[in-house]
Amino acid sequence: MRLDPEDPGLLWGVTVFETLRVRRGGIRSLGAHLSRLRRSAALLDLACPVPTSLQAWCWTAQAALGVPEAVIRITLTAGGTALVLARPAPRRRTAVRCVRVPVPRFFGRLAAAKHGNRLAGLRMVAAHPDVDEVLWTDAEGRLMEGTWSNVVGVEDGLVVTHPDDGQILGGITRAAVLALAKAQGIPTELRAVDPDRCTELYVTSSVHGMVPVVALDGQDRPGRGPLGDALDRLLWDPPAG
Repeated sequence: MRLDPEDPGLLWGVTVFETLRVRRGGIRSLGAHLSRLRRSAALLDLACPVPTSLQAWCWTAQAALGVPEAVIRITLTAGGTALVLARPAPRRRTAVRCVRVPVPRFFGRLAAAKHGNRLAGLRMVAAHPDVDEVLWTDAEGRLMEGTWSNVVGVEDGLVVTHPDDGQILGGITRAAVLALAKAQGIPTELRAVDPDRCTELYVTSSVHGMVPVVALDGQDRPGRGPLGDALDRLLWDPPAG
């Protein structure tokens, strides 16, 4: 593999990417991930290979790795390079400690793109080494999303998450949780999450599923609850057929 040393993806971090979970040998939500990759590329005016090529490369990388539990990362650079890498899946997170930080003002239209510039998030995480995830908030301190996750709250049987309105990156797992909730007859509402009103609080990602928040801003939280636990079981190990 060759990379142009002057590729803007290397020089300036102009890239978009997707991280996919391989579970029991199957690539989860492959079509949804590739659709979001195309949308992200369009926002940054990057070229995107056709879906059939990306699908083939993902399966080739998974087959070469040869394990049933893996993570695949697709990266597109501004120089026109497409990288597809597979690695064994990390141990799934069972809980996270979080801190709230106001969302950076410069996010703008890039908030809806899964771009490679993670500097703001990395700086915030480095500034809070005692937590696992930094959660961006709106002006009222309500939760919008994390540096690698979306946020889902439970308020007395109601599932709440921030709307996919261009201010956040609409997560694939977040969308799956909403779909599962609706299929189970659980009411949902799209708005910023007020943690003080939540009896259960989770962050979601393709790699880890629904992970309970056990501490926020140094204050302990209840962790996993019955509604989130039921949704997570359906999400992580859906029934056959």
